[in-house]
Amino acid sequence: EVAKLYEDRAIELREIANKKYAAYHEWKEKNPLAANEYETFMSGEVPCIDWSRIEQKAGDATRNASGKVLSFLAENVGNMIVSSADLSNSDKTDGFLKKTHALKKGDFSGQFLQAGVAELTMACVCIGMALHGGIIPAGGSHGTSCEIHLEPRCVPCRRGRSYPRTGRARSTDPLDGETA
Repeated sequence: EVAKLYEDRAIELREIANKKYAAYHEWKEKNPLAANEYETFMSGEVPCIDWSRIEQKAGDATRNASGKVLSFLAENVGNMIVSSADLSNSDKTDGFLKKTHALKKGDFSGQFLQAGVAELTMACVCIGMALHGGIIPAGGSHGTSCEIHLEPRCVPCRRGRSYPRTGRARSTDPLDGETA
């Protein structure tokens, strides 16, 4: 009975996954520019950064230097999310925040997570986003209706266990090499 329960659930999950993939491919056809940007973001490739364009002062406080770097990255890395578990003006993460806005309940179009004085909470949320794909548009035009996207980076095996995909090249096609 337990084996049958798991087999039935696996069939249900495949159907759910296939519907999600079909919706994704439909969205991709209707939104080729946003789809290309999404695939670039999800590829794990980092854009080429010309670090020499960041002017730093000798002997400047590290938080000021960090703020300058974050400000530069805000303009040059479109899928970066910065978080602060302090006052953003104090730790100079506001260099990034000034170029975007904070994530809010129901509005995930920003790129800044203001965690308050909650380092552990901030770390857990950031780890979760890093492991599961970050914040991805859930439909509509880019940046209008978003959700936290949970995309397991694991490959299912026959016994139902999952093995991390770390260190493996990732295809831009979500169906390539995946078991739905």
